[in-house]
Amino acid sequence: MNYLLANQQETNVDFGPLLVGSSEAVCPQSYYILSMKYLFFVVFTQQKTHSPYNLLKASSMCGMTLSRDDAFNQWLAGVIDGDGCFLVSKAGYCSCEISFGIHDEPLLMRIKQVLGGSVKPRAGINSFRYRLHNTPGMIELVNRVNGYIRNTVRISQLKRVCDRLGIECIPPQNLTLQSTWFAGFFDSEGTVTFSLKEYGTNGLMRPQLTIGASNKKKENLLIFIDWFGGNVYYDKSSDGYVWSISSREDIEFFLKYTKETSSIRSVKLHRLLLIPKYYKLVELQAFRLDAPSLLIKAWYRFLVRWNKYHDL
Repeated sequence: MNYLLANQQETNVDFGPLLVGSSEAVCPQSYYILSMKYLFFVVFTQQKTHSPYNLLKASSMCGMTLSRDDAFNQWLAGVIDGDGCFLVSKAGYCSCEISFGIHDEPLLMRIKQVLGGSVKPRAGINSFRYRLHNTPGMIELVNRVNGYIRNTVRISQLKRVCDRLGIECIPPQNLTLQSTWFAGFFDSEGTVTFSLKEYGTNGLMRPQLTIGASNKKKENLLIFIDWFGGNVYYDKSSDGYVWSISSREDIEFFLKYTKETSSIRSVKLHRLLLIPKYYKLVELQAFRLDAPSLLIKAWYRFLVRWNKYHDL
C-alpha cells in the first residue's frame, strides 16, 4: 500500500524530493511524502446522541446563549487559565500577562482594545506578550473573569490579586456547553495532530486526526472529559498531561461546540475550518499514491493550505 502525508515544515510543495523509500517509511514496502507531525488545529459537522455523557451534552447545547460580554469574559478566563498569569510584585502592584505565538498577535490586540495594556514581542522568542498593570485596568479585568477562572494555579494567583485590590474572589462557576471558557483554554493550549496510524488487522495505514489540550496539572483537564469525552494521559516529553479525542464522533461534537459558540479567536480557526475537507479526502483515500491523479492533487492542495499559517 502507498500513502501520502506532508512534512509540517513544507509550504511550497516540490513533489519529487519529498518521496522517501520504504527504509524511511512507517510501513514496509511503501512510499510516503514525509509524515505530518504535531499539526495544530480543527471544525465540526454533526452532533452525536448516544452514550450517557452525549445525552447530557445534547440537552445542554440547547440552553440560552451568552451575552457578548459574558462570552468574551469566559473566553478571556480560559485564555488566562491556559497561557496567562496574575502577578503581585514585592511593592504590591498587580498585573496580568498573557503570551501567544507570533501569528496570534491580533488576539492579544483584541484584549488590549477592551482592557488597555500593552502588546510587545518577547526578545529572542517567536511570541508576543500582553501585559496589563495599571490598577483601574486590573480591577476591570478581575471583575470580568472573577468566577470563571478555574485553573488551580491561577485561582491562587487570582486570590492574591483580589486580596490586594479589595475584591472578593468568587469560586469557579459550573460550566455548560454554552461556556466559552473551553474555547479560550483551547485557543491557549489546544493542539491537533495529524499522523499515520494502522487500522484493521491487515496492516493498512491511514491518517488519524487527534484534538488535544495540555496542562501541567491533570485536574485542569478533566472538565474536558466531562463534556467532550476522550481521556487524559501523562506526557513524559512535556512533563505534563494531555486531554485528547480522536474518534470522528468526538471531534465533530467538539467542533459543533466551537461553531455554536463562535468562540475560537486564535489562528487555530484556520485549521478548524479545513477539517470537513480533511474527512472528505480521507474517505476518498486521496492520501494514497495509487489514488487517481485528481485526488492526489486535491490532497496536496489541502496539505499546503493546512500549513499556511504564515499567510494568515
